[in-house]
Amino acid sequence: MRTRVLHIVFCALLAGALSIGQANVIWAASDDWDIPGGHFYTQAGDGRGGYAITDQDGIPFWTAFQQLGGVPALGYPASRRYARGSFVYQVTQAALLQWNPETRQVELANVFEMLEQAERDPWLLSLGIPPPIRDDGSNGDFARAVATRLGWLTDPAIAAAYQGPTAALDLAIARYGLPSSQPQRFGPFVAQRFQRAALQHWVETVPGMPPPGTVVPVLAGDLLKQAGLVPADAAIPVPVVLAETAAQFVIRDPHIVDVLDTLRQTTRGTSLEGDANGVLDLTSRRGVEIGYQSLPDRIYGTYRPASNTIALATAIRGEDPRAIAAVLYHELSHAYDLWAGQLGPTPEECLNSEYRAFQRQARYWQQVAGPAGRIPPRTPLEVSLNDIVQAVFEHPVRFVLELIGVYETECA
Repeated sequence: MRTRVLHIVFCALLAGALSIGQANVIWAASDDWDIPGGHFYTQAGDGRGGYAITDQDGIPFWTAFQQLGGVPALGYPASRRYARGSFVYQVTQAALLQWNPETRQVELANVFEMLEQAERDPWLLSLGIPPPIRDDGSNGDFARAVATRLGWLTDPAIAAAYQGPTAALDLAIARYGLPSSQPQRFGPFVAQRFQRAALQHWVETVPGMPPPGTVVPVLAGDLLKQAGLVPADAAIPVPVVLAETAAQFVIRDPHIVDVLDTLRQTTRGTSLEGDANGVLDLTSRRGVEIGYQSLPDRIYGTYRPASNTIALATAIRGEDPRAIAAVLYHELSHAYDLWAGQLGPTPEECLNSEYRAFQRQARYWQQVAGPAGRIPPRTPLEVSLNDIVQAVFEHPVRFVLELIGVYETECA
């Protein structure tokens, strides 16, 4: 039975030699979209990309973002995650999310206290935000401080916006913090500063601005970025081309995003584009997890169907991204076969999947490195990729026989 199965596989592989079905995929255009465990927004990316907000690594920023009112309350995500001390942060346009590892809770950070400590109060005043009152007369009595500061809510419209529809002070304090100034008139609006926000009550008509009677929050998160208090690398948007490629993969190393982008960019406009888009589309939608891991010598990548994970060898992380992309394309091919219903429990399906994976890898490496691969090769990985190109295109029959010999046990 084993011999007959392998003979059928051998004939099927030869019949399909050098032919890979082309999938026509149109990537959906959208301002934001779901990703595993979160959402990706481009609205605060200044046309250069956007930011993901997720519950990744046990830090539930996405859950907290929704619980705190989402975009209407906090604005759009406006930074990547970043760490300061033991805390992890993420900026939204109107706030700063803070992960406290001791309480294991996401809280809103005291943005305006951070700006005060950074000596930005003169700049804020020039923008129409009152300076903080440092001495409220409470002499360290917290209950007295709360009562005093809540007594500064003398503008009825700002007070109503602060307390919200439920007039629940505990929720208001959690969202805005305590008042840190009294209301102050700045031309067409009245402004009041809080620990975590500032509110503007518009009282005069100004073309293009909110109508009189409207209370709007100042975009505190954007102010934090403008003040230079957000790390530069965290403020850089994830380019959309990376986002659409990696949006729904579970990425365990930021370097993987660059490799995915390399794969997508280097196949765009080539004969491989349709197939590469099809593989990336299906495997991303199925949430394939990709990361680096220590693997045995000369094993450059693996795909584990049971956990839907791809591991790339840590040893190749510093290679040419195109060489890593060739390995990743091979492993994504297996994931694609699984989710396309082409990788099942039979030896025939397993061997056919290996054949297709090597075909894709060889075609891609030939596309980016040359007809014979990279000459001369610079690393053991490039030697291996060149050997596969030669075997697939110059000795296809011998390649199939060797493939069956190597993978017969694994595919049994």
